Amino acid sequence: SMTFGCTSIVTFGEATANGCLYHARNLDNIVMMDWAQYGYVVVYEPDQGYPFITHIYPTYAGTMQAMNNQGIAVSMNYSLVDQAENFLDGMAMVFLMRQIVQYAATIDEAIEIVLGTPRTFGMNIVISDSKLPNAVVLEVDANRYAIRKAQDGLLAATNRYTTEYMKQ
Repeated sequence: SMTFGCTSIVTFGEATANGCLYHARNLDNIVMMDWAQYGYVVVYEPDQGYPFITHIYPTYAGTMQAMNNQGIAVSMNYSLVDQAENFLDGMAMVFLMRQIVQYAATIDEAIEIVLGTPRTFGMNIVISDSKLPNAVVLEVDANRYAIRKAQDGLLAATNRYTTEYMKQ
């Protein structure tokens, strides 16, 4: 009874007609469908870090997808893991996503934020940088991670890990 069907896609360079970077995400989560009509766009101008824009739902304090004024965009897709790989002693993923767009100006800084933060459960985090252009997927759970890089200007993530290490 999988209720998640989200996909994140990044394309750039020769894979696009104009060479520009495009980062898109759909939210195919049965639980969220009723909330979709209440989604709204927010522009954050925090006292520290970079301003960013996000599309979010009522009751959410973090973000599931966002873009900052440094050209960094993020999106997330849950990935199911064994219950033993989930922990409560970590930062909620919607807050981790906010940390990325609020404090990262590069893909490397974004990766450092993710790997330096205690995580809670399985996630595929897509990070793109329109300045380069380039993108990566961080396949993470509370303890492990793998990094996938764009190939030929294309990168995608769903609700399942694709690296052999994370599939374990």
